Amino acid sequence: MLINDINIGDKVIYIPEHLLMGDLDNRIKDENLGIVTSKNTEYVFVRYKDKNNSQATRADDLYSLKNREDLQKKLEVEGGKCESPRY
Repeated sequence: MLINDINIGDKVIYIPEHLLMGDLDNRIKDENLGIVTSKNTEYVFVRYKDKNNSQATRADDLYSLKNREDLQKKLEVEGGKCESPRY
């Protein structure tokens, strides 16, 4: 994604470049699902599933979950709730 296309509150998945060529099962992992909490000119800060703090992530390694309701729901179930950004 481009950093300008990312907004606070967006649901995203982190898929690093080296996994793009691999097996689909290795690309989509629940622990790589998260919500954007902030961004600057270099990094997007994402609070990943089951984590309390946000992590700096390159925008190039993030993909929107806008059209993936199945993955969006995983952010809200089984104790893996990833709440809205905390301000």
